[in-house]
Formats: sequence, C-alpha cells, structure tokens
Amino acid sequence: MDPKSWIQAQASLRSELIRFRREPDRTKLRSLVDHALDRYEAHYRAQTRFAKFGPVEAFNNPSATNLERAVYWLSGLRPNILIQLLYTESGHRFEAQLSDLLNGAHSGDIGDISPAQLEKIDDLQRRTIKDEVVIDEEMGRVKESVTDPFLPSDSDLDSRLEEIKRISEEADGLRMKTLRALLGILDPLQAVDLLIAIADLEIGVRGLGLELERNPIRLWH
Repeated sequence: MDPKSWIQAQASLRSELIRFRREPDRTKLRSLVDHALDRYEAHYRAQTRFAKFGPVEAFNNPSATNLERAVYWLSGLRPNILIQLLYTESGHRFEAQLSDLLNGAHSGDIGDISPAQLEKIDDLQRRTIKDEVVIDEEMGRVKESVTDPFLPSDSDLDSRLEEIKRISEEADGLRMKTLRALLGILDPLQAVDLLIAIADLEIGVRGLGLELERNPIRLWH
C-alpha cells in the first residue's frame, strides 16, 4: 500500500477508534483492537509482496515525502518509537489526571498504566532495541557492499537485492511483533488510545512532509 493510501486507511481507523473509545464493553473494544491489528498485518503483507518485485523501491518508497523517508526506519516507524510514543502519551495523560488518581479514581486509559504493565513494557523495549540493532547491522553490511568500487556481476546484484528484500521483511516483521506484544500488554481502552496516537503520528508526519514540499521556506519562518 502506498503512503497516501495507508494514511487514508489510518485516518479511517482513527475515526473508528475515537467513535468507539467510550464503549463500556471491553470485549468489543478488544475486537476493535484485533481488527486494527489485522489491518496492520495486511499492510505489511502488501509491503512484502511489493518488495519481491522492487526491493529498492520498497525500502525507499518514491511516493513517500522526503520527511517520511527521513523519519522512517526501513520504510516504516522504528518499532522502538511505538514504545516511546506509549511512554509519552501515558505521561501526558497521567499528569492531566494526577489528582483523580491520587483520590483513587482510576480511568483505565493510557494514563493509568500499572507497575506490572510498565515492567513488561520495559522488558519488551530492551528486546526490541536488541532486534533493531541486529537489523541495522545487517543493513549496514549491505550498504557497505554497494559502495564496492568494482562493478558487481548480475548474480552479485541479485544477491544484494535479495538481501535488501529480506531485511525489509525482517523490519516489517519486527514492527508487527512489537505492536502485537505492546497491545497485548495493554488493557483494551489503553490499546485503543495507543492506536489513535500511532495514527496521529503517521498522519502528522505525512501532512507536515507534504506541506514542507509545497512551502519549504515559509514553514520555517
């Protein structure tokens, strides 16, 4: 799915999540979260299929904005960013409802994460960072091989393209693995809040990237 179509899908998902956020039935909320995960799975499967035909294009999508290519990690959000975003959103929400929490009123939303959940999230972050480092090192080796002063043979070139495709698939797999684990730690309402925050981030990066390309000078004044 190209960036424009994906952002349109994210905007639609965001509206749906906001509409049902106050749903008291936690089972229905969890079903909505599972539905969102299915959409992410479909998106990454589509990227994998695209990478089979054009691994370089998949890695550096020409229809993405310059800002998206600068911010994203191997054609998508770095998995650890999802965890950092959770911490940021949770902190903002916690501060806003601190007095209620001190009085024993728990909202159950993203600002009301328990110590046990935080411990699991911290462990997930450590494991995710280690996996990111491995993928970064693999991509670094491929980039070094591309700068070889000797022209590669067709078989060498095919081998390097296959490596780029494989690494892109690993990155998408880690993104999905991290997101699924993170949403599994959270309660349904908290998971909905995080999905809304992720959609806001991606929509915001896309919008700012387009605006920068239309008005590269005016935005900085």
